[in-house]
Amino acid sequence: MNMESPCCEQRAVKVSLAEILRCFEHPISEEQAWAICFQCCCRMKELAQGLNPSLHSVFIKGPGSIFIRADGTVSFRVYHKSGKSLSSCGCQRLFL
Repeated sequence: MNMESPCCEQRAVKVSLAEILRCFEHPISEEQAWAICFQCCCRMKELAQGLNPSLHSVFIKGPGSIFIRADGTVSFRVYHKSGKSLSSCGCQRLFL
């Protein structure tokens, strides 16, 4: 019997690359690194094709800016031109 609520089953869980590295306490494999690079390129291509016209660029400041979902796809933390994360300036956190 599944005791989880339906909203938990449908929720897309994402974890930052920084958190993954911290939890495993060692580098990811070459295969995993290439998979993350591929997914990042796919996501950047989607963004460049105008799926989110309000953004013109994405700045990846480090492994804390890349989020990996359970299905292997990625999203990015978005920063203002000032360099501040949307979440650090009091705005709602935005991931692309």
